[in-house]
Amino acid sequence: MRESLKNIKYKELYSVPHIPKLQNVTKSVCSAMKCDFDSGDCLKKLGKKWETSDEPVGPKPTGILKPLEGDFGYVHGPGDAMLSLGKLLIPRTYGLQFCYFSESIGTEFEVILRPDDSKEKLVLYNVTSVDRFSQEWKCKRVFLSVNGTIDFSVRNLRNKFSFFGLDQIDLFDPMTSMSACDF
Repeated sequence: MRESLKNIKYKELYSVPHIPKLQNVTKSVCSAMKCDFDSGDCLKKLGKKWETSDEPVGPKPTGILKPLEGDFGYVHGPGDAMLSLGKLLIPRTYGLQFCYFSESIGTEFEVILRPDDSKEKLVLYNVTSVDRFSQEWKCKRVFLSVNGTIDFSVRNLRNKFSFFGLDQIDLFDPMTSMSACDF
């Protein structure tokens, strides 16, 4: 019995006829949502305030002194900034992972989902107070179960010394905790 189970392929073993096969996200959704700021469609969506770098930017107390991995996106004050990745079309629940860097007191960061069928916005993640002087990137995950538009909002960058960084935006499959966009 053990020997015969070893010879059965993984897909055959887990292909149960009465359970529907899970649908995956499409390549077009991944190209819209995945952003490492090195390449891809997201670079075309950066507004006037957003810049990219693979080197430290800004002064020691409030700047981004350690890139996470490769290029990252960043904005500096004064003012607000928004990065809209566009339409999210998912066939089932997925997760959104991202990393951010903020050292400026009072800077507000939100990840917002604007559902297709509603005028309301869903705040998936928000930070209103930051851990000052940590000089570390923070990586987070949120779950998505409705289609809509994903926005990353940064508000209250008080002055030219206020920096905010964003990197490694990706969709992940909650069943495997792996990227849903590695085709």
